[in-house]
Amino acid sequence: MDSNNELVNAVTQTFQRKGIAALEKARSDLISEFSDDNPVSEAIRYFSRVTLEGVLPVFPALIAISCEAVGGKAENTVPIGSAMVCITGAADIHDDIIDNSTLKRFKRTVFGRFGKSIALLAGDSLLTKGLVLAGQECVRVSPTNHGIITNLLANGVFKISCAQALESQMLGNLELLPDQLFQIIRLKSVVTELNMRIGAIIGNGKPAQIETLANVGRTFGIVSIVIDEMNDLLNLQELRNRLTNECPPLPFLYAIQDDSVRTEIISLARTKPLTNKNLELISKKVLCSKKIDALREQMRTLVNSEISGNQSAETEKWWQTSKTLLSASIEYLNSIGIS
Repeated sequence: MDSNNELVNAVTQTFQRKGIAALEKARSDLISEFSDDNPVSEAIRYFSRVTLEGVLPVFPALIAISCEAVGGKAENTVPIGSAMVCITGAADIHDDIIDNSTLKRFKRTVFGRFGKSIALLAGDSLLTKGLVLAGQECVRVSPTNHGIITNLLANGVFKISCAQALESQMLGNLELLPDQLFQIIRLKSVVTELNMRIGAIIGNGKPAQIETLANVGRTFGIVSIVIDEMNDLLNLQELRNRLTNECPPLPFLYAIQDDSVRTEIISLARTKPLTNKNLELISKKVLCSKKIDALREQMRTLVNSEISGNQSAETEKWWQTSKTLLSASIEYLNSIGIS
């Protein structure tokens, strides 16, 4: 997240403060363990040193925040937060292979640097490492909930795989319906839901608290992914790759539901070569579309529904943390594309 909004900045700083220990532990441990001279180890070290450099540690932070919200200690979540960095990193590497994405945030991806075969093996190794570490840590921190957490992780990996499989069937289709991409987004939101659920379990939260925090994680995840979809319109390199090799960004799919601009936007997107000028025109026309207001309103409704559904917890300290996360996500979404 990056915004002038005070609430958004406060949440961003919280993510950095609460998640940095787990992120740095993951980086250090991977560089140390995969130190031998072979291409897979080199790819994992590249992931640790380059891909993870400067990344906002949202996922491990959510585990810590959720644990603290129910009265647990954030420091107890650092090892499992580190494991989740490996698991989600593996998913991202595999996703880049499927999407043929060689560059992200002005950095070469593991796939872009080492090619398909090495990236696939590096992703597999990271996934295995993360699952093993998470299992070991679950036994240490919460032996009574070990089976619950390991099953959650297995189900989470499966849902991420389902999302990637669905996405692979839609690549290059400029005329998807928004609901088709939303199906993938809902599956991917399992990551934030999983992190907040695990954090609440480690913090020995009550069943109702655990379920509420998991629901908040899912809603926050959906809005966060929509934020990423919006931001992809502003990054011309990312937008080019989305239109060429991946699914179009969600706002693009909303905008082309407007018959007055549909033909022009699709025509621009199909022009070869796809120049920066064309990409800028696409971005501008999509962000100015009235259909984008409908997308923003849909996300506001989703968040407001989650907040209003928990009015009975309004005076509880643990709920205030959740409410802040949700409110900040909408504040940031509303700021994108607004000059």
